[in-house]
Amino acid sequence: TEECVGALKAASRTAISAQVMATIQELDVKAGDQVQPGDVLVRLDAVELKTRLRQAEQSLAASVAARKQAEQDYDRAKSLFEKRAVPQAELDKATSRLDVARAEESREQQAVDESQAQLSYATIVAPKAGRVVDRLAEQGDTARPGEPLLVLYDATSLRLEAPVPESLALQLQVGQPVRVYIDALQREMDATIDERVPQADAPSRSFLVKAALAPSPDLYEGLFGRLLIPAGQRRHLCLA
Repeated sequence: TEECVGALKAASRTAISAQVMATIQELDVKAGDQVQPGDVLVRLDAVELKTRLRQAEQSLAASVAARKQAEQDYDRAKSLFEKRAVPQAELDKATSRLDVARAEESREQQAVDESQAQLSYATIVAPKAGRVVDRLAEQGDTARPGEPLLVLYDATSLRLEAPVPESLALQLQVGQPVRVYIDALQREMDATIDERVPQADAPSRSFLVKAALAPSPDLYEGLFGRLLIPAGQRRHLCLA
């Protein structure tokens, strides 16, 4: 047989990062932990974010009061104008002040909405089910937007990825059933050719072939498997 060694890798990986800069207050998950959608992964220090929200709410309350006063002034000016007690210019001024007050209230409401969203970012939850494969930060570290804190992989998307000589790889078709042998588990499993990377590695003259595995609780990313091709039977390939 011809043998090609490969490793299990997840087709779906998710890097978890913060959307605000803050100190990490809690980070209880570790590599290997299984998480479900909505599980809390990280809690950030929210003191500053809460302060910003309170300030925005106070500014909004002030703008609401100003808008109500502007409405009263407008109603009064309109009533007097209809009675010909004030000129058009007075009504125009009242209308302008009301428009400004409404615009200011809208701006302050947007500031409150933004502050609430920022505060919600202080709690980072799992976007989907998966297993923690890497923990890149610790409690007390400063989380920065865009910098990964954790990496999750979807255990249901594991594939055996193995370099296959071009003469053999070209015979493999997407959807073709194969067999995979996982060394650590000493077990054969059914698999299906999921992808054949359409670019050869020049030095080794091989193609990367990926075979999707059925979900199994004892499969982990990084486990090794082997691709065995029986001599003289190259049309009947077996991942082992």
